[in-house]
Amino acid sequence: MCCSKKLKTMAMEHLLNGYHNSEQFVKYFISYKTFNCKMTCELLNFIVETLKNENELLNLNRINLTNFGGRLTYAMIDKICGLIAKFNIREVLCWRMRESVYWIEVIVPTKLKIVERFTILERDLNRFTPSLKYFTKSSALQSLSELNGLTLQKKEDVEKFCQNQLLCESLKRLTVYLPQSISIFDFAFRKIIKNCKNLIELNVLIAYCIEPVHLDLNFDEELITLSTECNTLKILRIDSMYMHPQNRFLKKLSPELRFIPEIPEKISKNLFPNLTELYIHTRNNNQDPSLHAYSGKLALQCLIPSHELSCMDVTNEFFNITFPKCNNIALSGDFIGIADKIPNYTHVQSLKLNNLFDRPDRYISRFHRYLNLKSLSLFRVNVKHGEHLTMSKIKFATFIEELTVKNSLLHHNFLQQLVVSTSSLKSLVLEQIDTYKDSISIEIDTSNTSFSSLNTVRVIDCCGTYVEMLKFILNDNPSSINYLQLKSCDDSLDYEFLESLFSIASRPENVFIEGIEFNDALIEKYLNWRVFPSTIDFSFQGRSITSKFLLNPKNCDTIHKISTLSLPFCPIENDDFCEILDYLNRDRVEKIEINLGTSGPTVETFEELSNFKSLQILDIRGMVEDLDSNSQSLLNDSIRELIIEMPNLRECNLDCWNMTPQEIEAVKLTIRSKGRSAPKLNNNINLPKPNQCLIS
Repeated sequence: MCCSKKLKTMAMEHLLNGYHNSEQFVKYFISYKTFNCKMTCELLNFIVETLKNENELLNLNRINLTNFGGRLTYAMIDKICGLIAKFNIREVLCWRMRESVYWIEVIVPTKLKIVERFTILERDLNRFTPSLKYFTKSSALQSLSELNGLTLQKKEDVEKFCQNQLLCESLKRLTVYLPQSISIFDFAFRKIIKNCKNLIELNVLIAYCIEPVHLDLNFDEELITLSTECNTLKILRIDSMYMHPQNRFLKKLSPELRFIPEIPEKISKNLFPNLTELYIHTRNNNQDPSLHAYSGKLALQCLIPSHELSCMDVTNEFFNITFPKCNNIALSGDFIGIADKIPNYTHVQSLKLNNLFDRPDRYISRFHRYLNLKSLSLFRVNVKHGEHLTMSKIKFATFIEELTVKNSLLHHNFLQQLVVSTSSLKSLVLEQIDTYKDSISIEIDTSNTSFSSLNTVRVIDCCGTYVEMLKFILNDNPSSINYLQLKSCDDSLDYEFLESLFSIASRPENVFIEGIEFNDALIEKYLNWRVFPSTIDFSFQGRSITSKFLLNPKNCDTIHKISTLSLPFCPIENDDFCEILDYLNRDRVEKIEINLGTSGPTVETFEELSNFKSLQILDIRGMVEDLDSNSQSLLNDSIRELIIEMPNLRECNLDCWNMTPQEIEAVKLTIRSKGRSAPKLNNNINLPKPNQCLIS
């Protein structure tokens, strides 16, 4: 921990806060967020003991125990309760374990009635499966307005939950989990919307099942009545994303309604009258025609209101259902023909399409009809061999302003046609896409194309032939682009492309290049192209970079402006590095990241570095091989002295520092005794071996 009391308190508050449970329910999908590693109960005990002595905590909004591993003792839970009571904390998140029963049966009903939001989550980090096995035993939780983690195993559990009338009426947000007995879905859904009359948000999570099962929802007069009388519900999620691929979500008509061709208009208008967001994720086995037996105008229509929604995300089971107006729509799976089923599509501003693998050309070709569409996002789209021929005949929506394509495999013609046809395009984002050409590629007419409105281009982790289209965009009207980001793409962004970029981009300050391979000649051209008024960030990656530019006396003025020197993947000789240090401005350099291979560093290297008092980050990769014990001891002493005497050092990563954790802690204590915060220190870290070159 740092020596600043205020910073230490803020850090502890952050660890206890964790993520808010609303961050687990992101639009279009349900995910569970946690910290990357589990912290120990001892650390939790230390944090609680420290914070309970504070008079005021400004940033502690909840107690999130999901970030801590191990079992808590009842004494530890009582300490946490004391902290909650002292600072009036109203939200608690914990794991599914024996302590959770103690929380829900004893603490919340009796000791902590101030708690309004309670969540219990499954220990498995790979999926969101909240569980509360013994919840139905409790009848004194009416103080809760939010409960996430209610597991319903059987109909008796549903009945007991609904008997807790005070709790049902107080709840505004509820997440229920159906682990195995998903045959109770229809029963549970009806009971919940009938008894929880003040619910604003309802989330139903359906577990993965090994054996194929039917998930039935009986559409009858009772369900219609319950839906029309549900006046408070604004957000509804039904997620069976963990179901077996052969499971299906079917609507079975009761006898009295089986032969009605469609829902009466007077009823359908009033279903969930105040619903604004609808998310229904289901799975289907498209290989089994019998699974479509009940698909049709009535299928699950009882869940689709007719009034306008602000956001909607549905999957392939809904392709024959009439949709309401909606500004933001996400569609997933094989939804052939769905575009014709969405009335008033001109109201849609944003459209997201997910998981399009089976002939996407057949339904993407419909987009040109909806001229008011402002944003189009494609996720996991696969345009296979030959399908681009259909694309070449398409006139896409001409008023799209934002186009985003992620995690997709696309034919070059398809991507080009999609971009060329959107004349009003203002923002283009390509992330993790692979483009290709084949023997039947065709030429697309671009003579009347203009990108005068395009001001933002982001290309991240892409590969293939997209570079040709990128060159065309940049050559058309480079002066209009206010933001261009190129990050970690493959060798398709070659030296020739970067050279042409430097010649046509009129605003170098708006171009951001990261993770692209450079060489010596390209570095020099880049620095001549981009004018740095005061400081230079000399950060480049490339296997063929040498120290030639930095050792050239003609470049002294440029080198003197360097504030960051980062060449992590090209080994440089230690003697050359020491000479480079003589050219640098010692009062300006804040970060040095270098790879010295097997030539260094040496004691002389750290003596040179000790003069850079403004240095904040030092990262030296590589080490001299086969050092004897005496030489290693001298090297350790010079490193120790450097770290202690550097007043602004925040982080130091060294391959060559062979010291024990106890010795490292002793260095930190010495620094703290001088009234400074100790830097982050790593030795023998997991970095490339000497002389090893990597491409970011």
